[in-house]
Amino acid sequence: MKVMIFNAISLDGFLATKDDDTSWVNDLEYFEAILKKNDCVIYGRRTYDDMLLNKTFPIKNIKNVIYTKNPAKYDATEDAEFTDLDPKRLINELQEDGYEDILIAGGGKTNGVFLKAGVIDEIILDVHPIILCEGIKLFET
Repeated sequence: MKVMIFNAISLDGFLATKDDDTSWVNDLEYFEAILKKNDCVIYGRRTYDDMLLNKTFPIKNIKNVIYTKNPAKYDATEDAEFTDLDPKRLINELQEDGYEDILIAGGGKTNGVFLKAGVIDEIILDVHPIILCEGIKLFET
């Protein structure tokens, strides 16, 4: 089993502007290629909201898990599962369910929680030629 973080980042290490703008990310084909190598993807709630807004959710043919402090606020669907499980327990349960390659696809708080839990095997960063100076860091606590 492998658990990987993948994020597009600016040259100075930000995932998005402080108001969640990621319009500068322009190579979604690369992200889609990474996705196809996994059978489960975990998003943070803000990333999920952004994907809904941009009509890029759900990702088909992959298990979509949204990591949120308030999973009861959402209704699980065939397209999405909402959870606040401890990261180690979540990864173990996904593994028990047969998922072997799990992608963590942002944001900074979600990345930070899973990194701190010690469940990350690999980190892939897609660095874009932009300097944001402030915003959402790759790992936030």
